[in-house]
Amino acid sequence: MCRIYISFICFLFSQCSSAQKRSDFRTNQTDTFFGKLVSDPYRMLEDTANEKVKAWMHAEADKTNRYFAALPGSKQMHAQVKSIMDNYQFDEIATVDYYKDQYYVTKRKASKENFSLYSINAKGKEVLVIDPQNDFPAIKSNNIMLAYFGFEPNAPYLQYALIIGGNEMKPKTVMRNMLTGVEQTDTLYLNDNTSIISFDPTRPDAFYYSSLPLVHKAGVDPTHWFDSSSIGYHVIGTNPATDKIIVDVQPAGIQKAIDDVIYLVIQKGVNYAYAIIKNKVANEYRIYAVKATELNGNATQWKLIADYKDKISSYAFAGDYLYAITQKDAPNSKVIRLDMKEGLLSNATTLVANSNALVKSIALTKNEVLVSVLTAGKGGLLSISHTDGKIKKMSLPLPGNVKVEWSNLREDHFVVSITSWIKLKSYFTFNAGSNSFASSSFDRQTGESNTGLVVKDVMVKSHDGVMVPMTILHKKGLHLDGTQPVLLRAYGAYGYTDDPSFWPESMIFFNKGGIKAVAHVRGGGIYGERWKLAGQKNNKPNTWKDVIACAQYLIREKYATSKSLIVNGGSAGGITIGRAITERPDLFAAALIDVGALDMVRSETSPNGKGNIPEFGSVATKEGFDALFAMSAYHHVQPGTRYPTVIFSHGVNDSRVPVWTSLKMAALMQDATVSGNPIMLDLDFDSGHGAQETTSSIIERVAKGNSFYFNLVEKLNQNRKLQKLQ
Repeated sequence: MCRIYISFICFLFSQCSSAQKRSDFRTNQTDTFFGKLVSDPYRMLEDTANEKVKAWMHAEADKTNRYFAALPGSKQMHAQVKSIMDNYQFDEIATVDYYKDQYYVTKRKASKENFSLYSINAKGKEVLVIDPQNDFPAIKSNNIMLAYFGFEPNAPYLQYALIIGGNEMKPKTVMRNMLTGVEQTDTLYLNDNTSIISFDPTRPDAFYYSSLPLVHKAGVDPTHWFDSSSIGYHVIGTNPATDKIIVDVQPAGIQKAIDDVIYLVIQKGVNYAYAIIKNKVANEYRIYAVKATELNGNATQWKLIADYKDKISSYAFAGDYLYAITQKDAPNSKVIRLDMKEGLLSNATTLVANSNALVKSIALTKNEVLVSVLTAGKGGLLSISHTDGKIKKMSLPLPGNVKVEWSNLREDHFVVSITSWIKLKSYFTFNAGSNSFASSSFDRQTGESNTGLVVKDVMVKSHDGVMVPMTILHKKGLHLDGTQPVLLRAYGAYGYTDDPSFWPESMIFFNKGGIKAVAHVRGGGIYGERWKLAGQKNNKPNTWKDVIACAQYLIREKYATSKSLIVNGGSAGGITIGRAITERPDLFAAALIDVGALDMVRSETSPNGKGNIPEFGSVATKEGFDALFAMSAYHHVQPGTRYPTVIFSHGVNDSRVPVWTSLKMAALMQDATVSGNPIMLDLDFDSGHGAQETTSSIIERVAKGNSFYFNLVEKLNQNRKLQKLQ
């Protein structure tokens, strides 16, 4: 029986390696950077519009689907995951807003493919407002996602955007008149390259909108799509051709690089207008201001309030005040308030000083400033009175990671969500009258814990002696002997913190003995600014070396062996995982890389490439090139290497990380590996970067993953038994 099982798995692997001929796309392409010759043998695969490349992509995707379908127990696993999701006792909630005494919430109900918008009153009565999959029959896609919605208090309009097939660069922006229930025809031209910012506080029939006129424009190189952003002003019922430009490429007083995207904040209850420029993907803002009464189109005389060096990472406005989170001289961030009548950031008052608590976000209500913090992995919420500046620590209804989901300056109540590694996300509304939280009317969750899981936080010594935190989860009472699959996840970029989350379908993995570990590697933000910078640009090797150290810890402590350890990461986490397996392929049984950034030398040729320069560097400088080459997994694939099984998942319509990064990496690894382990492409032709997953695609992903994990260790355990018999 053992020999039959092993032969079957070998057959599957051989099926996986008999791909359609990829050598047709291999060339001798090379580039020279600062005297270094860099090979790029699969440059041809960047042309994803080429019919031959498309055919190869479909062939690879079909082969991967056949592989997963043939895994023992895959149909049963798919049915099990589907059953759990079809019978959810809760609705997945994405966004919350409040308009005319009702909550408006995007929900994905059990067995539904996409999120819909509902209005819910205080008693929980629910009315369907927008069902994107059914309301737009002319759109031919099974993946129409409601990506954004919002209201303006002084205008009877609902604005929302649809993402079709996961393509975030082609949103469909819609504006509905809430009095008539009819979509406003003025916004039909607001789709590929524009979006509504806010309505004019002085009149309900005019709005401001941002414009990126070069996106998808014929003849424009994609690397310039974000150039020349501007802010326009439209009066409903007039010809868009007559719209006024409020902020252009170079308005008076504003320093703006041509490829910087500019935002405008104009709202009721705020006495100043703000022009805000984001430093590409870096979480830093340059803020300009002018009295709202002095806004004068493109002739406005803007005043610089904060520059990038001031390290403002988040902001909010009320009356004459600017509230902000800043990392300047504050590694874990501090909260400041500036009276705009003074106008000098040096005169700002510190509301929350830098401390051991990591400041995560700020939000405003009619009465207070809300500050969410994280202390030793535990979430907290501070309230600061607008009137006397007193700080109080709010008593939360549950322990866990807390996030303010909705608040505004007109109301004294607000909504938070609380979650943890073993709790579903639950929503609570704070009532100022009773000074307490209660379960929100739109959420049926109670926040009950899954007490069957163990959560353990450990510290791991990395290559340079730095201690790296890692969270480990598994079923209580599990015997640790390396015979169960261990899934190690890591990201490590942009100062992002891998916050706790939990979904019921994950219990399939845990109940069968699976172990999950989350490595909070450098480049992330669990320890604030210093942790982010320690994994950025030339420091990027720390990120994947931290993963390697965490993998070694899991093996040393008998959670895993190198034959049961699976490493996973996505997007910028593709750098982390890609370099971990190219540097230490012997440590891992498999790697799952989702929408991964894998060819960093060529990243600037993509639409999102220039925006990532502050995070990763640029090939235009030697220092930048050296950093990018070092972190580029594609350029560290070595022929004749025993690579683990690697599955590259990618949505073909991804506008953040182009699909060709996965195509090139997979092709090169297929050439290079001598292990016999499959190198696969798992492609979805109706999705993008992953944020807009349908229920079907989630079921597919979870079922494929579980089937793969447990067949992997089953093979391992069968081999062990066979060796004992021999």
